[in-house]
Amino acid sequence: FHYCNRNCKKIRINGKTSTERTLTYAVAGDECPEMKANLHRLPVLKIDNVKVEGLTALEFTTTIMPEGLLGVLGMDILSNFDVEIHPQTQELKLLPPTPIPSTNIDDAIPLKTKLGVMLAEVEINGKGPFIFMLDTGAESIFISQKLASQLNISVAERQEIRVQGFCGIEMAEYASLAKVKMGNYQLTNLETVILSSPVLKLLEVDGILGQNFLNNYQQYWRFNQKNPENFPADGSLLLIP
Repeated sequence: FHYCNRNCKKIRINGKTSTERTLTYAVAGDECPEMKANLHRLPVLKIDNVKVEGLTALEFTTTIMPEGLLGVLGMDILSNFDVEIHPQTQELKLLPPTPIPSTNIDDAIPLKTKLGVMLAEVEINGKGPFIFMLDTGAESIFISQKLASQLNISVAERQEIRVQGFCGIEMAEYASLAKVKMGNYQLTNLETVILSSPVLKLLEVDGILGQNFLNNYQQYWRFNQKNPENFPADGSLLLIP
């Protein structure tokens, strides 16, 4: 799904009320169960010279979006392309699908999909591998309370914080991770947020890998053949420092 705020009305599309269960599984915020949304069928969507049709979007009337954003693009459009992201220049390219070049096969990080999101194996502080959801829209790394215990993150190493997400604000804890490794790529001393999120339980993952890891690299995402739910069954990710 794509997500939009009240600006869905600006393009004059009508929708039907979605069930509250649809809104239960956001990464952060305590107000998801109380939120309501409208499900819209979108007109033809155009991104530069790319046109896509037959998409749906959820309109949240009260959700908190970052300033200046009117909506969020989902995997139902992005997975039709190879996706190249250049964080330093803030550039996104949607390219025709291609196979992994033979020279890059050893460095390609294998991805699996679950409920329309991409998952990968990640090692933390030399332990693991653990299963993480990859989220280019998440500002930080998020880990579950269970994983924080497995990593022996003590109470003294944690600091209480308030996290603002799609569904409002919730209390969480801040900590630091000495080493985070995915595939052949490793970074040190990255911040993480420890929280209890329904999406972690739903996906049966240990955490979410966000921008404070991914934005250190140029990214080339590839997605393979789609399953009956119209999401890719798997894919790969190349990172370039």
